[in-house]
Amino acid sequence: MRTRLLLATGLAALASTALTACTAGAPTDGLDGALASVPATEENLAMIAWTDVSAVSELGGYDTVPHPFNTAGMLGYGAFASVREVLDPALLPATGSDDAAALWTGRPPHVAFRFDGVDAGAVEEFFAEADGERSDRAEGTLLVRRGDGETNLEDELVPPPVINQMNTVWFGEGTFIGSSQQAMVVDLAEGTGESAAESEVYAGVIDCVGDVVAAELHTGEAAAPATSLAVGFGGTAEEAVATLCLRAGDPAAVAESVREQLASGTDPRSMQTWQEILGDGEVEESGDWVQVRFTDPPAPDTIHRVLHARGIPALMGEAG
Repeated sequence: MRTRLLLATGLAALASTALTACTAGAPTDGLDGALASVPATEENLAMIAWTDVSAVSELGGYDTVPHPFNTAGMLGYGAFASVREVLDPALLPATGSDDAAALWTGRPPHVAFRFDGVDAGAVEEFFAEADGERSDRAEGTLLVRRGDGETNLEDELVPPPVINQMNTVWFGEGTFIGSSQQAMVVDLAEGTGESAAESEVYAGVIDCVGDVVAAELHTGEAAAPATSLAVGFGGTAEEAVATLCLRAGDPAAVAESVREQLASGTDPRSMQTWQEILGDGEVEESGDWVQVRFTDPPAPDTIHRVLHARGIPALMGEAG
């Protein structure tokens, strides 16, 4: 049974309608808008997780547990997902607003977050007495509280699990950005240069994942043997859709291999069949990508669990 799945769970994040350059608009215009607001730096491109908080809220993803969109609702929060309930509400996207979104980029120690749909005045009040160097930047306030990567265990403003993720913060109208790295904050706030939407590693991913309310994208070692990959969540609360997208040099060969694995393959870690774990999936080619779509699965987040349990290579037919 799928409830016997032994794979570990990993939970790991823009609007602009123009994809020609990175802009600093709110990341609520779909995944394409999210990618358009992320600077295409090496750190950011390694991993991008995004959640349309407003959309997930409308679907009921924050109201009950379990819910088909529980995991989708947490993707963009990154490391803050585990401390979301204890953070000051002033720092979080307002789930009832129309423009709430959460974005998480990079890999430790070079990670950053961006929350949209926050009360800028409340954020400013939260940091009013905080020590640090303040300056006006990108029509907002940049506050450098500590040096890059530094940790102050006496910091009472931030929960210990994310204590250095607000070393540098920026807040402007409706947006709150932070990181342990000052440059990552400035890049997200100013939104200049090439965007992730233009990057070669994610070219075509929008068409592959389709209309989603949350997505997580990887490139580099975490995506291997694919060049890049993405997991997206869409559909409705009554019929959720989970989509895995794999970019590879030979999409036809990868598609055939995935079909074979779904039909008769076994996960070498749990020794369960992929059919038991994932159920029925539709496999199609989408340009340079392979799309694996699961419609109304018993547990929509299972493919995300497989990703973080490093099960994707086996699903692609890679030995060992």
